[in-house]
Amino acid sequence: MPILTSLPFGSICDPVSGLHLSCTWPIFSEEVVTENDDCNDFDPLLSQQWAIGVTLSEDLPALLSDAVQKYIA
Repeated sequence: MPILTSLPFGSICDPVSGLHLSCTWPIFSEEVVTENDDCNDFDPLLSQQWAIGVTLSEDLPALLSDAVQKYIA
């Protein structure tokens, strides 16, 4: 059985396939803000809440798991 002196780490491709960033202004009422194609009262830098979502790639080959599978097979 070969001796493992170094192990690869990481993935072959970028594991992130999508990123969604959103912000909300929960203290504003719909009646006091203006939002249309020409004007918008919402400044993202003044938002009180931020949320981020990540979509990961499916069945992404990883270097470490491939190396371990070859070693134990």
